[in-house]
Amino acid sequence: MFLATLVLCIIFFMTYLPKYGSVISRWLCCVLFKADENELNLRSELRDLKTEQTTVSMSEEFARFFKLQRRIDKLGQDIKQKGNARKQKISAITVAVQFGGKVLQVLTMLLLFYILYDQPLLQFSSAWFFPFQKVVAFPTGTGGSLGIGFWIYVCTAIINRFDRYMGLVQ
Repeated sequence: MFLATLVLCIIFFMTYLPKYGSVISRWLCCVLFKADENELNLRSELRDLKTEQTTVSMSEEFARFFKLQRRIDKLGQDIKQKGNARKQKISAITVAVQFGGKVLQVLTMLLLFYILYDQPLLQFSSAWFFPFQKVVAFPTGTGGSLGIGFWIYVCTAIINRFDRYMGLVQ
């Protein structure tokens, strides 16, 4: 019983890991790719220039207003370039985390199947599953036992149904 519950918990975790890959990657990117000091200085300078530009009258000090506007545009482009470089790194990390989650899920399922291949998770009376004994016992081949293959299928089906039901409720 413990082994079946453990496998259920592992399957539950591995099923939801790829679904929350974006949350994991967002947290990871916040830790890894913070805005550097130079970019923060550029942003504060841009804010200062914008506040200074609001104090300048466009009709009275036309040259000064547009000089500030050109500096604002240049700083905006510099900030955008730095942000785009960071966004490319973030998107690469996001793809890697999502792909890594799916690979980890597949490897975990294969490892569970390999380790528990000939070991029954639960033992029942062979009369309980009479027409489907071989399917339920797969791959152990022992009559009345619950094999890892069928248990993975049942757990995945239950988790997907639960997920669909919870999706409808929300």
